[in-house]
This record gives sequence, C-alpha cells and structure tokens, in this order.
Amino acid sequence: MWTVCFILTITGLEPINGAARTDSNASTLVLREAPWFRVPHPGDYGMPTINAGLCIAFIASCIAGTIENLGSYEILARTSEQPSPPKHAVNRAILCEGLGTMLSSSLGLGAGVTTYTENIALIQFTRVASRCTMQAAGIVLICAGIFTKVAAILATIPEALYGGILAMGASIIAGVAFNNLQV
Repeated sequence: MWTVCFILTITGLEPINGAARTDSNASTLVLREAPWFRVPHPGDYGMPTINAGLCIAFIASCIAGTIENLGSYEILARTSEQPSPPKHAVNRAILCEGLGTMLSSSLGLGAGVTTYTENIALIQFTRVASRCTMQAAGIVLICAGIFTKVAAILATIPEALYGGILAMGASIIAGVAFNNLQV
C-alpha cells in the first residue's frame, strides 16, 4: 500500500496536502536528517527522572501485562501444538520480559517489552511457529533500529495507511480470539 501511495504522490493524483502522500514535510525531514548508523546507549535522552504518579501507573501496567502474558503463553503453546509451559519456564519468561523492559527503557524506548497478542494471532494465522523465524525477525528489527535510515523510511508511511493496518491487525486478533473460544 505504501507503494500505491508513493505512485499516487509522484503522479500527482493525491492532492498536495492529502493524507496518503508519502512526501509530507515531517516525514521527508526525518528521512533527510536521520543518520545512516546509530547505536543507542543508556542516558542518550538525558538523566532519568522519577515521578510517583507514573510509577504507580507503570506498576499497574506491569501487573496487567503479566496477567495477560500468562494467558498468552498458554494460547501460544496450544497454537504451536506444544504442551503447556511449566511454571518455571513461565517465571523465566516473565523475568526476561521485565529485564528487557528495563533495558529498553534505559535506551530511551517508551514502551515495555511484552508478548504481543498480535504475534500469537499471526502465528496461528500463518502456522509458522519456528524459533528460527522469530530469531531472524528479531535480528531484522535490531538492524532496523541500528540503521536509522530504515526507520526513517518507515516514518514516511502515510497516516492514512495506519487505520487499514490497525483494522487488519484487530481483525486477525478477533478471529484468533473467537477461534480460541471455540476450543
């Protein structure tokens, strides 16, 4: 769809300030000014601060995320036709997600690391549950984070496409949820 929007932009079929243009001022500025290569490091965005209200909100978010992940691990095991994970493996998974969140927050990422239900839905939809596939996807994402021009290209995705992408993702999640309720 980005390619279609790009073709509409260069042919002039999309109006100058249209929502589907790929050459909006903000996105082209990000693309021009992004360095080719950048390794994030702790403290890159200044010294961390502590806010009591945010701490309470994050604790509530962590508790909710942990409860959600307990269900996600079970559904993932069922989706990939594996036995239910033992308690010690679930404990390690939650610990690893907590450590990953601490690392990502020290590098300036504003979101926690968690098992996203969308990924489980994608596994059930594609029937690909290989660890190698997930590890390769992780390597691609790390490279995309280090080579910032790639991320800047992704920033040129027109806002009009976000709704379609989110609708497709929500549809897949809803379909998988209904399928899991049948079992």
